[in-house]
Amino acid sequence: MQDKTSLGTSTFADVCPVCGGGFRSGSRAWYRRCSGCHFLTADLQVTINADGGHVDEAEREKGLAGLREANFALILDRMRACLGDQPRSLLEVGCAPGWFMRAAKARGYIVTGLEPDQQLYRRASSTGLNIIYGYFPGDLAPDQTFDVIVFNDVFEHLPDPCAAMGSVAAHLNPGGAVVINIPNSEGFFYRAASMLDAIGIQGPLRRMWQANYPSPHLSYFNPDSLARLAAKHDLAEVHRSTLSSVRVSGLWQRLRHVRNLQPANPVVCAGIWLGVATASPLISLLPSDISLLIFKKTK
Repeated sequence: MQDKTSLGTSTFADVCPVCGGGFRSGSRAWYRRCSGCHFLTADLQVTINADGGHVDEAEREKGLAGLREANFALILDRMRACLGDQPRSLLEVGCAPGWFMRAAKARGYIVTGLEPDQQLYRRASSTGLNIIYGYFPGDLAPDQTFDVIVFNDVFEHLPDPCAAMGSVAAHLNPGGAVVINIPNSEGFFYRAASMLDAIGIQGPLRRMWQANYPSPHLSYFNPDSLARLAAKHDLAEVHRSTLSSVRVSGLWQRLRHVRNLQPANPVVCAGIWLGVATASPLISLLPSDISLLIFKKTK
């Protein structure tokens, strides 16, 4: 099997890919903000298939399983409401262990996955799912098209979001749809992390960007900026909502799954866990850190 290692850093664009505006520096040299639409971009190293062991994937999956299962059920419900019940071909980009694919298959979708992480690809493939090893869109056949393309917490990891959205349109059948859930730069936790960064506490913001992960976030959108980018490629918004970003169940594993990085210290983790657990009844009332948008191809 060819090793599809992706190394290096993303490159700052001269102009914003969403609105064409100029960038101004963030509080740190590694990220910038568009002065017009507030799109954010980062210059972080990508080390898929060359990870030095920072991430404990078993702990990460324990922490995320319950949250992802609930969110995926909601996504599929909202897809049905927008797109109907008939069987459709579906591509999930960055399918990881295949959780969403299995849920979509159970609802009648004809599913294909695309996964660049070699270990995750092997695990998902071993369950009998149809997985392509590689990156979007380069490892798809040029004429390979689908009724639905799904990005679950993946679009923000792509190095060139404008080119990626154009490729989405090219790989959709007429009338097809793209489903994207993304971290929201207007969410409560992101804003809190930015305020802490402004007073010199860098860890939470770097964690929000997943700096030092094998595949960090390279972009941060808000719902309006993502919809604006989609519209440039004849993809019309048909749905917008939010998803939960945190649950007390599994939070300890999520806090502890990054080895040798803050806030992996157990005392710090305990403080964060206690704070979130105490505030959990109020979290649903605060601006969500995950946005879900569905767009349909118009041309």
